[in-house]
Amino acid sequence: MKSFGTATFGAVAALFLATSQAAALEYLCEFKNPSSRKTIPEQVLVKVSPDGSSADIIDPFLLHYGQAPLKASSFSDNDKLMKAKWLLKADTGGAYVKFSYFLVFRKARGKASISLTPHGYDNSESGTGSCKIRT
Repeated sequence: MKSFGTATFGAVAALFLATSQAAALEYLCEFKNPSSRKTIPEQVLVKVSPDGSSADIIDPFLLHYGQAPLKASSFSDNDKLMKAKWLLKADTGGAYVKFSYFLVFRKARGKASISLTPHGYDNSESGTGSCKIRT
């Protein structure tokens, strides 16, 4: 997958945030990918709906494939944890891929983890990092 710079992601995320209708809670998460496959996004923006029941996701891969923002397929947020799941479906020009992502932010520690499961394959990828809460 094509690599995206922080500046590009930041510019698109800022545009998304500037056009948001209502002020809502946001999590900006940054991750390190220990693998050489570059399948874990360096940054993920989770924008919580005003009622807290759902969230939109922006990451560099969704931007690359024209799918951002994408509504999380599963989302929960409480005093201890924020969890979000989403599915990237993409035509890479030679193959149609589906990647399931799962992000967990442990608020007390300030630590986050992300995992990826590619559909149709036995392997998975993961990364660790942190999230900043913005209101």
